[in-house]
Amino acid sequence: MKVMFIEFLIFFTGLYRKKKRQFLKLYGKVNRRNYFETVFFSLNQYETSNGNVFKMMLRHPGKIENTIYDTGSWELHIAKKLSYFLTEDKYFIDIGANIGYCSIYVAAENPLSKVIAFEPHPFIGKELIRNVDINDFSNVEVKPFALGNENGEIRFYSNDLNDYNRGMSSTVDKDFSKNIAEIMVEIKRLDDVIPENDYKNIGVIKIDTQGNELDVLKGAEGIIKAVKPVIIFEFESHTKKNIEKSKKEFVAFLKRNNYQTYKVLEHDNVIMPYDISQVGNDFQVDIICI
Repeated sequence: MKVMFIEFLIFFTGLYRKKKRQFLKLYGKVNRRNYFETVFFSLNQYETSNGNVFKMMLRHPGKIENTIYDTGSWELHIAKKLSYFLTEDKYFIDIGANIGYCSIYVAAENPLSKVIAFEPHPFIGKELIRNVDINDFSNVEVKPFALGNENGEIRFYSNDLNDYNRGMSSTVDKDFSKNIAEIMVEIKRLDDVIPENDYKNIGVIKIDTQGNELDVLKGAEGIIKAVKPVIIFEFESHTKKNIEKSKKEFVAFLKRNNYQTYKVLEHDNVIMPYDISQVGNDFQVDIICI
């Protein structure tokens, strides 16, 4: 009996090695079916710092969705800064808007402003549109494509809709998430999306694109040179393959456009001067450029 078990184990191990992809695919299907059995949606009302309200339809489970549901917000310190620096009649450009918390927060708090939200993920983009629609906002426009420093198509490493953290999709790297579908999406330069006579209306730009931030900035350099909008972007070591090169390129870009950089402190709700070139090799920080 012991010999038979060992022989079976050897056989099964060899079969697994040969058919590993099929085994993992089957495992994924089983777990996806179990996952779908737990999905539910919530619809709740939330409030901005000035007391204006907005609604969001959230698909659970999900990291962003559960956080909003449990705490009433997502990266509230960022949303507050976006609204603080946005004058009433200016545009807020939300690049990598996900399901729209920041876009909708800013639109609710600044109803005279215009919000342009970019989200290339085909499923998350639909949830973004749904959240805009349930608020009946007339000052939010959704653009279903990526931004960068080119016009055309680009490979997009798209999170599976069933991932817990569905905010890790990227045009840069497929290793940010375990369940990735490679799709082609449209990509444009912000300088070419916004009419040149509207450059003057842009007040604040937020970038959250999992490693593509510098290309987004380069594709918006015409706007940046013309009107010097406030820029807020995520700066994370895990999205940078060559950290030292990335730091030098960011510093050079911001320096030639006469920006000072600051770190947004989450808990103190303040900003402090921050030198990108001096950061180490392990970092996750929100940078505000003024």
